[in-house]
Amino acid sequence: GFQSFPVMESVQKYATREDWSIDSPVMQLHQKHPRGNGIIKAYLEADYRSPKDFSSFLYLSQVLQAEGIRLAIEAHRGAKPFCMCTLYWQLNDCWPVASWSGIDYYGRWKALHYAVRDAYRDLFLVVRTEKGPWQSFLVSDLPHRYPVTCVWELTRLNGDILYTHTLRVDLAPQEKQEFLLSELQAEARKYPAAGVCLRYRIETGEGVAYRHATYLVPVRELELEEPDLQWNVHSGTDSVDISVSSNKLVKNLYLWLPEEEGHFSDNFFDLFPGEPRRITLRGVDPKRCSPERLRWTSIYQT
Repeated sequence: GFQSFPVMESVQKYATREDWSIDSPVMQLHQKHPRGNGIIKAYLEADYRSPKDFSSFLYLSQVLQAEGIRLAIEAHRGAKPFCMCTLYWQLNDCWPVASWSGIDYYGRWKALHYAVRDAYRDLFLVVRTEKGPWQSFLVSDLPHRYPVTCVWELTRLNGDILYTHTLRVDLAPQEKQEFLLSELQAEARKYPAAGVCLRYRIETGEGVAYRHATYLVPVRELELEEPDLQWNVHSGTDSVDISVSSNKLVKNLYLWLPEEEGHFSDNFFDLFPGEPRRITLRGVDPKRCSPERLRWTSIYQT
């Protein structure tokens, strides 16, 4: 497990403005790990720039937690069949607190809950670029043979595709396959690492089964630009559809509606330029979900 804080909407339920510091007596009371705050800050400062305010720190702690647990799950699944199962700590909370949970006490999904949902998909693709030759692992937990197409793309942060590698694979039941990405690695050396990323996905006859992006430097070093996020909101009878798009990369886009406790079908995701995403919001009164009420933040804003 790895700890994070609830988002500001949840913290406001038990801490007043004068308590908005992780070192305040109230926030310390809601942190039961004696070294918890120090561990979060140390890892956060290694990968991210210093947050500009308290709410940014809360948000970044969730992004950090999600990435940490995702890395662990990727390592376990990439080690198949040596490792055939993994459980993470923990699902939810019994009171409002800084904790290892993926769902906070008020039922809000943290970044972790979205991350582990993706990391445990039946079809899974992981890339290792940390040292030595780049490797990729394709994992199937399906009980039957399944044909897929794997696509790896080296792109600029503005969405321009610099290099594409495509491979069609006929996966046997419960199979793992390994690939070397030597040509992709050689191509990446031609460009500044802070301005590119490696995106990859699994395509099936039904569409995209899995997608993710890996960055070649810590997030604090990425050449992020201020995004201009655009959205359209359509309210149905029991849910709300939100289409979002941007002219720049929106790293770890987090959407929320003030004073509402429903959850989005996806959140804390990377939104790339020219690739609109459609998100569904459930558990709220659609009549209260006007476009003007929607709020968002991202790594750039922190």
